[in-house]
Amino acid sequence: MKKILSILAVVFIVILGTVGCKKSNTALPINTISHWELDGKSDTGTTTLYSDQQNYISSNQYISDTITNVLAVQFSAKPTTNAKFAVVGAGITPNSKECAILGITVTPSTASIINIQSIGNAGDSVTVAIVDGKITATFSNIEIQDKGIFYSLISGVLIQQ
Repeated sequence: MKKILSILAVVFIVILGTVGCKKSNTALPINTISHWELDGKSDTGTTTLYSDQQNYISSNQYISDTITNVLAVQFSAKPTTNAKFAVVGAGITPNSKECAILGITVTPSTASIINIQSIGNAGDSVTVAIVDGKITATFSNIEIQDKGIFYSLISGVLIQQ
């Protein structure tokens, strides 16, 4: 009888341990994926890199139903410390405390078209955080010109991979 009770106790403990265990979620949380929103439409980037030659962090999404295929934040030089950058109009070369936001649509017939660009309103800014040498650029409600026709607001986070 003691042997049966011992076996039942072990089985009970194993069942409790199995039921009480939580499985870990291996999916990447949204805060590790570049994402942005324009006029209520959301998009995510598949690859986010920093170009040392062009001084911009860019995230691409080469799917035809996206808002823009490439979203980029351009700097005068690669940020190396956490900082806040004023947003300038896309036609202006940023200085060391400024940046510009560009969205580019790539199609076979047009090669590439800049379809959104920052206006550079007072108070518009991009916050940059450096984590393990990689850039995260965060921006919210930045006024942009969309396809040269109308103005919209864009918010997002670009996370260098």
